Parts: sequence; C-alpha cells; structure tokens
Amino acid sequence: MWPTLRDFLSVPDELTGRGVRIAIVDGDFPSHPDITTNEQRTTYKVMVMEPEPQPKVFEAESGPWKGGAHGLWAAAAAAGSGAESQGLYRGIAPEADLFLIAEYFPGQSQDPEGRYAAHIKALEWVRDNWSKHEIRAVLSARRCGVDSSLLPWQTEPTRILCEEIAAAGVLVMSGSGNHSDRTAGLTEPAAPSVFSVGGIVISPDGDLDRAEAFPGSRGTTFEGKWIPEILAPAENVVLPHGTDEEIENHFYDKIDDLPRRYARTLGTSFSGPIALGAAACVWQAHPNWTALDMKTALIASSIKRPQWSNLRAGLVSVEGALAMKATEHPPEPVTSPYQIWSEWRKRSVEYRMDQLSAGDSDQVRDIILSFVGDLFPDAALQPISECLNHPKSEVRAAALCVLASKASEVNPDYIKEGCRDVSPIVRSAAVYLLQNCPALWSECSASLSVLFNDPSLDVRYVSFNLARRMAHPRFAEEIVSGLEEDARMGRIANFAARRDALEAITGHRLPERPPYYVHGQPYYSDARRDARVDMARRWEDWLRQDWPSRA
Repeated sequence: MWPTLRDFLSVPDELTGRGVRIAIVDGDFPSHPDITTNEQRTTYKVMVMEPEPQPKVFEAESGPWKGGAHGLWAAAAAAGSGAESQGLYRGIAPEADLFLIAEYFPGQSQDPEGRYAAHIKALEWVRDNWSKHEIRAVLSARRCGVDSSLLPWQTEPTRILCEEIAAAGVLVMSGSGNHSDRTAGLTEPAAPSVFSVGGIVISPDGDLDRAEAFPGSRGTTFEGKWIPEILAPAENVVLPHGTDEEIENHFYDKIDDLPRRYARTLGTSFSGPIALGAAACVWQAHPNWTALDMKTALIASSIKRPQWSNLRAGLVSVEGALAMKATEHPPEPVTSPYQIWSEWRKRSVEYRMDQLSAGDSDQVRDIILSFVGDLFPDAALQPISECLNHPKSEVRAAALCVLASKASEVNPDYIKEGCRDVSPIVRSAAVYLLQNCPALWSECSASLSVLFNDPSLDVRYVSFNLARRMAHPRFAEEIVSGLEEDARMGRIANFAARRDALEAITGHRLPERPPYYVHGQPYYSDARRDARVDMARRWEDWLRQDWPSRA
C-alpha cells in the first residue's frame, strides 16, 4: 500500500479544512462520492458556460463515473473524502467546502478557442463571486495562448485575471508544470501573484529523506519571480478513478495493491491542489489570516531537503505553518502588481508620455506596459519605440510586447535586433512581436531560426512554436538537427515543440514506438526517453531520404 497524502505530509488529525471554502477550476467534474457533498462538507458545482451560472449543491451518483477525470483527481487531491476507499485515501482537506468551477460545453474537444473562452469565464466567475461565497483560495492551471514565461504578465488575459483576483484578496494557486526545460509549463504560475507549486516524488515507505524532486518546471519569470515557490507531492499520488477500464489500462495496474478504482498518478496538476488543501487546513486554525499571511507562512515553514535543492523551494508543511505567528509575516504591500497597472491605465496618454522620460526604469517599464490591451495611440509610438534602446532589458522587452498591437507600424529591424539581444526576455519578446506580425514572417525568418539553438530553453520553445505556424520549408533541417539531443537530455517540452513544428512544415507524421500513452506511466522514464531518441533518428532518416523531393 502506498502512503496516503495526509500521512505523508503529517497533517494533524484535527485539521481537515472544516469551514473553509476553496475553489478548483477545471474542465468538468464527475459526481464521484470522493468529491461531492457529504455529512461533513458541502460541494457546489458551477457550470460557467450556462447562461446564468450559479453554484448548485453537487450530490454523489452511483458509478461508474465517466468523464471529468482530471477534475476528479484535482478535487480529490485537495479535498477528497476517500469515500470509495472507506476513508483511507483522503485528500489533504477532506472537510473543506468545495466550489468546482466546470468549463465544460458540448463539442469542447474540437473547439480550442471555445475552451480558452470557457477558462476566461471561469476565472471571471471567481473574480465576481468569491466574496459572496467566502472563497478563500482558488486553483487554476491551464496552457493558454501566450506560452512564454519570460513575457510580462499583462500580455496574457488569463494572467491579468489571476492578478485581479489576487489583488482582491484571494489566494490564487497553480501547479508549476511538468517539464523541467520550461520556466512554467502552464500559464497561471508565471503571474507574479500566483502561488506556484512544484513537486516531489512520494517514496514507497513515505520517508521524506528518500523523496526525490519531481522533474517539473523551474526558472525565473520576466518579473523576477522564481518558479516553483513551494513543493507538494507530484508523483505516486494515490487518487480515485471513475471506471474499472481506467484501472485495467493503468501503467501500475499489475503492480499495486490498492482499493478498487484507485491508482497512482503524477503531475503538478496534483501538487497544486495538495498545497491548496494544506492552506485550507491552516486556515481552519488561523481563520483571520489573509492570503498573503498564508502564502508567507507556508513558504517560511516549508521543509528543505538536499535532494530537491535544485528546485529552490521546500515541501509544504501544515504543522510548520501552524507554528508561525502573524507578527512574523510582512505587512500587506501598499500596492499589488494589478493595482499599479490599473492606476497607470487610468492616466491620460499625455501624462504617461510626460512621465516616460522623467521616471526610473521601473516606472518606464510600468508606463509602457499600461498600454497593453488598449488601442495603441499614435502619440505613444515614437516614444515607446525609442525605449528599444533602453539600457534595462525589462524596458526593451516591454516595448517590443506593446508594439505587437501596432503590427502595421513595426519596423522589421526591431524584431531582428530583438532576436540578437543579450537578454532572453528581450529575445522572447521579439518572438512575441514577430508572432503578431505575419506580414514580416518571411523577412524575419532567418532571425527566428537563429533562436532554434538559443541558450535559453524557454526562447527555443517559443521559437519552435512560431516556426510551426510559419511552416517555412527551410526550417525543417535546422529544427531536426537538435531533436535527438533534446530527447537524450530529457528536454521534453522542446522535443515536442520541435516534433510539432516538423509535422506542420512537412505534413508528415511519425508515430512513437512503442505507442504512447499508458495512463500513469512516467513520461521521463528510460523507456520513454529511448522512444523519443528512436523517433528523432527516424525523423532524420526521413528528411534525408524523402524531404528533398517534397520541399
């Protein structure tokens, strides 16, 4: 039997999250007894794509439970009752009240734009309703349109909403992402106020000294925030499943002896909810703590071990946080990132332009970014373009990002020089600008291809994603040249981005051998690495033999 989450994290028996309300945003949630209403707590489900979404008490139904598997796992990790395991495999806060914010709508699997709109609606619902329903914290984690963690948070509507919710006093949390070659594998954790959660691997005997680091995302964002900020279990996490078929097809089905329809899972999709549940337990004991109090206490009391020191974060500890005193917490900041941004946006263009030349580099950056999301006024074009030569890389990057809304006025030299910049955040911003200027794709293709071997793996990743959209035939040989190295080095995100670009450019697809994916199988295993190396070699052979005649 594998350790339970509460035992592994030594959560005191009396702390169950009772009386604390937390929210989880996901695609959908099945009516599984582990996450629905029971005698100890109430669960509400909100279907945000309904005309007038309202919380409805969510009751259990008899199984099997098809659909909504990811939502089930996330909710169970945070606050599962363990009902189907006779209370054994409970979540961290099994008596916390749950608000399950479901994004489901018919036909969603074929509608990526619709899924993105549903995610925005879900966060908007939290923003507009958290106070009414006394929601203390929300977990949200999704891949969205802007896939670089090196860009300002203002460039992505999801991050803007997260900052707005956090500024109102809600603790916003997210898993960091599952790929070690990216700063953040998801959109939310790169927002400065979102509490980013990385992972560790639960050892079979539950001994922390034998728990290894989970190979999740890590790095420094545009704003200088390190990801992850805290850790929680992200592998060998035993969670409920909806059907017998899921277990029969599970990687560990023949290995583990677990209650029916329970199996081990992996990913920061679960470390985030686990940390959310830990916060609910601490709030039960300290109901007057603010979101900042909670975040500060959890970080300060987290447990460090040498084997996960490269993640620069500690394991969440409910017991440790309980011992913290409010006086040990820093005072509330005068202004949040969202408030600073909002205040500048209220100012006239004339005032902002006057202050642009009078302020320090932080103010110049903030003024430039205040134009993100607005119709870019002509009066600001020249002053902001001049900031491309500013000595601070944050200012140069901000200017490139804002110019993306004035694509018809962009000088291609801005992009070419940005791609040559010494700073990875500027090079990432140059890719973002080029992405928004399709008319310049051909002229700037050579500048983009230089980034395929950029020192920053984040910059490489976004350059491959843009190459996939541009589908320039000459990119193929340059992209495939690093495919095997990415496979061998475990750079999974970059490997996948190279492969996707090759498929878009050539119109050809090579299957992985053996086929992926067996649910529960660690994607960084030796077997998976060997399969990716094999695919890289087959791509090289195919391009050498078949591509010249097609290009």
